[in-house]
Amino acid sequence: MVYFLFCVSAGELFRSAFEIIMNLHNLFCWSHKKRVFTRDDCTESDLVQYSVDHFEAAEKLYELSGRWTWQYLHSAAFLSHLGIELLLKACLLHFEEEFPAEHDLKRLFRSLRKKGMELSQQNKKWLNYLNRCNTLRYPDPGTGIEVDVINWKKTKSIFEELRKQVPEKIRKQMVIHERYRSNVKSNKPIWPET
Repeated sequence: MVYFLFCVSAGELFRSAFEIIMNLHNLFCWSHKKRVFTRDDCTESDLVQYSVDHFEAAEKLYELSGRWTWQYLHSAAFLSHLGIELLLKACLLHFEEEFPAEHDLKRLFRSLRKKGMELSQQNKKWLNYLNRCNTLRYPDPGTGIEVDVINWKKTKSIFEELRKQVPEKIRKQMVIHERYRSNVKSNKPIWPET
C-alpha cells in the first residue's frame, strides 16, 4: 500500500515538475515567438484613431453606468485598457518603427520610459490596475477585479498625462480625430480659421 502511494505521488510529482519546466520554457521563449507589427500592418494614425474611439466609448459607458445601471462597467474598463494600449503602441511605432503583439500595459510603457515618457506615482499604480482590465474581455469570476464608476477619473488622468508627453505627430493626430468626430454633425471645419 505504501509502495503504491509512493508511486502515485512520485508520478504526480514528476508530472508537476514537467509542467513547471514546460511553463518556464514557454515563459523564456515566449518573447521569441511574439509577432511584431510595423507600418506595413498599420500606421500611427490608425492606432490613434482606434485609441481615441475606444477611449470615448469607455467614457460613454461609464456615464451610462453612473446614471442608470452598472451593467456596462466591465466593457468600459476593458475599452479603457484598449484605448491606453493603442496609444502606447502608436508611440512605440513612432519611436521604434514597430511594436509587439503585446497587451501588457506595463511592458509597453516600460519601453516608452526609455524614450523619456513618464507617469506620476498615482498614475503608475492605476496603470497596474488597468493592466488587469484586459482580462475583462472574457467572463472570469476568478480575476477579482473590482470595477466602479469612479474609475473613469483615474483612467482619464492617465490618458491626459500621456497625451502631454506623446510625440507632436501623435498629439496632432489625436486632435484631428477628436475634432473630426465632434465636427462631423455640426459641419464645422476641422481646423477653424482664426
